[in-house]
Amino acid sequence: MHGRYIKGGNFWDATSNILDSGTWKHLSNTKSKALECIRKSIGNGETTSIWFDPWIQEGRIVDLLHSLSPQQTGTGNWTVSRLIHNSQWNIIIPCLIPLLPSIANISITGQKDSCKWLPTGNGVFSFYSAWNHIRSSGAVFELYNVVWFPSSNPRMSYCLLKALYNRLSTRDRLINFGISSSDICVLCNLAKESRDHLYFQCPYSIFIWKLCKLKLQMNDIDDRDLNTEAQNIQRNFKLKDKSYILARLALNSTVWHVWQERIRRIFQNQKMHKIMVFRRIYEDIKISVEFNCLACMAGKD
Repeated sequence: MHGRYIKGGNFWDATSNILDSGTWKHLSNTKSKALECIRKSIGNGETTSIWFDPWIQEGRIVDLLHSLSPQQTGTGNWTVSRLIHNSQWNIIIPCLIPLLPSIANISITGQKDSCKWLPTGNGVFSFYSAWNHIRSSGAVFELYNVVWFPSSNPRMSYCLLKALYNRLSTRDRLINFGISSSDICVLCNLAKESRDHLYFQCPYSIFIWKLCKLKLQMNDIDDRDLNTEAQNIQRNFKLKDKSYILARLALNSTVWHVWQERIRRIFQNQKMHKIMVFRRIYEDIKISVEFNCLACMAGKD
């Protein structure tokens, strides 16, 4: 990396171009955020650049003294050790005099220089703290534990998540994009296809979901709405109850298989009876439960 990208310069100011590797370009784009989290702790100053490393509280000196470049002073490659004499600060660069109060507050330990990671209290880097620093935080998704849980199938969970956010490519949305010419539901051929119709106003999906609720001994309600069903599962079942796992598996699997049946009819011109779709849902839940039980037994051994 030093030979190809930095070439004797400074890591923080090295740039990227279109022909560079994706890894280096990504590193270049996140350097500014990394600088906010890193502070060099001065021991003997031998590995810390005066100008380019963040070793004082205000940040990098090269960013603070905009009107003066390191090349003008002839100290561009100097390390902080040049400012230390007999374990005391010896500021021999005149332009650094305004920063003397900040520099004087830094203790010189005489040990090797080290990096301190500011987002954590102990100064030690962790991927958890780094991810929390760079990611964009949003509102908490209230139904997260209905979508994602240890026994869930990632593909089914993702399909349910898209359905809850109304991001599935239903025909009402495709028509708005100018992609589809028909908006009729292919499962019932009775109404306009939308997220709300598929889950659960369509006679085809209503029948399947009713069978699932009957097996789970869930109370049937008049409101045929996916979000309402998910909220009822979250509210009516205890977190550590086995029936809660079954209810979440049933909702995940039902949304997935209804969507797969829609795709099968549109792109493969094949139809599956709703009883057979329910059978597949039942088998998926059975396999998930058996696998979870085997994993628990293996963990105890």
